[in-house]
Amino acid sequence: MRNGSIQVRCVVLLASAAALLSLLRAQDPQFPSLPAPAPKVLIQPGKLDQLEQLSCTKCHEKIVEEWSSTAHALAWVDPVYQSEIKEKRKPEACHGCHIPEPMSAGEAGTRPEPRKDALHYGVTCETCHLAADGAMLGPVDIEAPTAGVHASRRADSLASPGTNALCSSCHRTSIGPVIGIAKDFEAADKAKGGDSCVGCHFAAEREVVDSKGKKRLVRSHALQTPRDPAFLARAFGAKLTVEKSATVVTISNLAGHRVPGLIGREIELEATLLDAQGKTVAKGTQSLSTSSPMPVADSVRIEIVGTGASVHLVGRHTDPRADKPVVFLERDLKP
Repeated sequence: MRNGSIQVRCVVLLASAAALLSLLRAQDPQFPSLPAPAPKVLIQPGKLDQLEQLSCTKCHEKIVEEWSSTAHALAWVDPVYQSEIKEKRKPEACHGCHIPEPMSAGEAGTRPEPRKDALHYGVTCETCHLAADGAMLGPVDIEAPTAGVHASRRADSLASPGTNALCSSCHRTSIGPVIGIAKDFEAADKAKGGDSCVGCHFAAEREVVDSKGKKRLVRSHALQTPRDPAFLARAFGAKLTVEKSATVVTISNLAGHRVPGLIGREIELEATLLDAQGKTVAKGTQSLSTSSPMPVADSVRIEIVGTGASVHLVGRHTDPRADKPVVFLERDLKP
């Protein structure tokens, strides 16, 4: 990104970023409404500064504001990253995904090269939206409505189903604490059923009308992540059955990849069996970590000896950045 001494060619179009239509809507039946992210665990500094230097801020202020608090925007300035990268013998192996050149410059699905300037902005708008020839890319072709406003050229990487390959460029890589969870998505062929990375992690936000009077769906650029308890809860399905003299809680993985997907993250699922008066009969637990994850489209069981009227299920998430586990899931289950 460059503007003046640091020129920035930021490209998130309100209309262009708007239209991941059919594929993104296909995810909505499973996730009917994603609320605005409300993470309980924050990345420092919390929000990227120097946004006024981005040339796209003038026209796309709302989207820039959303992006500014994401792990993508903070990918370079994150103090945890900066601290850990000093210990790496080959830090350049990490830089490609934290300060990437535009993805269109390389082969789809391959790790990008690190750029040499404007490092402060981490994963920029240009990373996804700037073409090698300088054109601005989007999910559809959009003509410039007025002089001085850039057009948008349709790119397979920003339209169904190419968005998955775009995300996979970095998220299929296992390095440091990061697990290449995009490989799970690919191996399970989740895209065949209409699932997409964007469909889960970018909430439908609003509709806009483009220069031709056509309505288009706009996705928020404030990414949904496991640091948000409400979003993490959506990754788990649960049902209660009675098998002979035992109560069984079956918890299924509804995410498109294993959970958890970052070394240091842990999930504890606690099932409390209650009698008709709400008193505790017995408890059972199941723990997940990157050494013992729940595979994609798989499930785990919590078996409790005895029967009762209901089960109270609680999920707790331990994040490497958090001082204590965060409750992300509370459900009451009945046979």
